[in-house]
This record gives sequence, C-alpha cells and structure tokens, in this order.
Amino acid sequence: MDAAIMDVAINDISECKKCLSIVIPADVAEGEYNRRTQERAKTIRLPGFRPGKAPATIIKQRFHKEIKNEVVHELVGTRLSEVIEGKGLRPISQPVVDKLEFEIGSPLTLQISFEVWPEINLPDYTGLTIKVKKTPEITEEEMSKVLEHYREEAVTFVLADDRPVKEGDLLNVHLTAMYEHRGKMIIVKDEDGTFTVGDSRISPAFSEQLIGVKAGDEKEFSITYNELHADKRLAGKTIIHKVKIHDVKIKQLPEINDDLAKDVGQHETLEQLKESIRRDLRERGQHAVEDECREQLVEQLLENNPFDVPDVAVNQRLQAILHDLARLLGQQAVDIKQTAIDWKKVAEDQRPRAVKDVQRSLMLEQIAKKEGLDVLPAEVDMELSRIAKVSGTSLEVVRATYQKQDRLEPLEQELRLKKALDFMYRHAKLINDQGGEL
Repeated sequence: MDAAIMDVAINDISECKKCLSIVIPADVAEGEYNRRTQERAKTIRLPGFRPGKAPATIIKQRFHKEIKNEVVHELVGTRLSEVIEGKGLRPISQPVVDKLEFEIGSPLTLQISFEVWPEINLPDYTGLTIKVKKTPEITEEEMSKVLEHYREEAVTFVLADDRPVKEGDLLNVHLTAMYEHRGKMIIVKDEDGTFTVGDSRISPAFSEQLIGVKAGDEKEFSITYNELHADKRLAGKTIIHKVKIHDVKIKQLPEINDDLAKDVGQHETLEQLKESIRRDLRERGQHAVEDECREQLVEQLLENNPFDVPDVAVNQRLQAILHDLARLLGQQAVDIKQTAIDWKKVAEDQRPRAVKDVQRSLMLEQIAKKEGLDVLPAEVDMELSRIAKVSGTSLEVVRATYQKQDRLEPLEQELRLKKALDFMYRHAKLINDQGGEL
C-alpha cells in the first residue's frame, strides 16, 4: 500500500511529544484482511478439513486477532518510518501505540506517540552581562597542601623493625585472591605486589585488615565487593584474600627546605619553589573564576529562555548520574545492596539536575552549530593526550579504551560544548563587584 493513501494528522502533546493519528480507508484495510485470510487458508490444517480447504469464515473465527495484527503490521508498521520522516519528524523514543481501532467495514484508526527534540529558538547569546568574582587570595593552608604533596612525591622508605603495620606503611607482599564457584575455588590473583596501606586506590576494607600485622605474618580474610567495583574480577563477589607479608617499610618525608625545592623542580631555594606554587595557585584560581563565569552565562540563558526536554533524554542522563554515584560509593567500599540507600528518593532529588544538564547540552549544541564550532581530530588527540598524562597511561591505551567503550563521540561533544561556552565568554560583558566593566 502506498503510504500516501493514509490520512495522517500530527498533534502536539507538548514541545517534545508528538501524536500521529493515522486513518486507513475501510476498503483498503478489509482488502488486506481478506488477503491475509486467504494466505492462511492455503497452509492451515484444521480437523475435519483437507489441507487448504478450510472455509474463510472458520479461519477468521479462529485467527481473527492474529490476522488483525498482521494487517496492522503490514499497512502501518512497515511504513511507519516513511510516514514519520515524511512529516519531517525525528523520534528519539520508541513509538508507542496509544489507541488502535480496527473492525471489518470500518477504517483502521491508530494513534501513535513518541518524543522528539524540542525546537530551540536561540536568544541573543552574545553581549550578556555577568559579574566576575575577584580571584580569591592564596591562603597558607593551600600553600601547605601543595608543599605536603611535594613531600609525598619525594618520600623515601626504610625497612621497619619488628613493629606493627600502620597506615602509610609500604608493604611488599604475596597476595592470593580467590572465590568459590560451584564448589571450586577460582583464583583471581596469585602474585607478588607492593602497595601503601590506606592508599585511596585500594579498598579501605583491605587496608584495615592489614593494620597491626608484622613482617613475616600471614593473614586470611574475606571481603564482599560492590557490583560496581572498578576491578571486574572482584565486582559483586566475596573474595578470600591470603596475604603473606614479606617486609614492611616506613615512610620518611623530607624536610621542607632548599633540598626539597631542588628535588621537585628547577628551583634553587625554597622561596623560589613557594613563588612557583603561588603562581600556579593564582592561575588555578583565575581559571576557576572563568569557569564559574561560563556557567553563569548558561544559567542566565536557561533562566530567561526555558524550554521542555524529552523524558527519554532526562531519564538517560539521570541513569548516568545514579551510575556515577553508585560507582563512587563502590570505590569507597560501600555495599550499595546492604546500605539503606533510598534510590527512588535519590533519583527524585537528582532529576532537576538531569533536566538542567540536558537543557544545557541542547542550548550549547545549538550555539555551536550556528557558529560553526567544529571539533578537529587533532583537538580530540590533544585531549586524549592530556587524559593520558594525568592518568599516567600511554596515549595508545587511552585511545583504545575510549574506542572500546564508545566514548570518543561523547568526548567530541564535550569539547564542542566547551567551545560554545568559550565563545559566549569571549563575547560577554564582564563587570566587577562595583559594576565597572572589565
């Protein structure tokens, strides 16, 4: 059947939800129904009738529902995409049948709803006025934190005497990790290793078990890991750990003096190192102020130009937020199944954030599109290189990970949205606390 024979009307349920009312003439629907009945009669076997000789009336009585479904699929289902595209619509959710009426002798009527992206009428996004906060003064506490970080980087370890393990000690161990599966022990790890007790990358429960042991000791204990644990071999399992302590080393931090300054960079004196730290902190503070200004611009646009967003997009973003939260809890060794977390309440609380995130992305995407702000392959490579450097991994490993997890496209989108933010910031009117233009 030619899709043009259908009578199709579009109804706007909301900015993001459309309803298609489809009517197919009675003679067309009945003709397809009779054709399907005849095809079924040729092959069906019914008691008391020779193959292919059962009367059409009996076929219709026995298989009326099935034949109706076939008719709807043939006349509507196979042409639905063509009909929707013909109306200039791009569904982002699976079409849902809200109403279906089909009786022989009457038109076949169907109502289908689905969600679409809203049409965003871009407001003027250049020349917006925002108040720029003063870059915060650098505190002694901030200076101390950075210096402590440098001390940690220059740390040395010495073998401990016969004293119990404390947090911060470096342990050289042999670790065997296993779990029971159908009566058999499955070995996950059986290797030598070195780690620092209390390291944030290690399960707190694991570190706690080793507080108080000594060199030469062996200890066995079990830990049940969260299903979202970073190590998939451990996730969701109760792991038996057997740890043999080869030796224990005590952390020794260097003094904060000129020698430390020489060890951590191109500095001759402690004062030169401190000045370098102040300069870096000022730059970070300035970047933080600028980032806050960029977000103010988006907030201003969304507040003055509200628009609806599709539930399907909000739900996807909400699931990502909840997944990130659960993963964070898993990294902290919190068992999300045992902990009394009201996830329904958490989802309810996080939904406004999810709505705003979707609105933000859509608005910035429109700005990027209008201004032709494309992301070049070289820019993606630069960002992957930055991620590799921060994570201490090679570019090849990072790229392979992003490709395997289908994260390259979201990364490109993130860079494109950042370009849109930068464009707005460059064309904004910046004022200080007194209202003076900067």
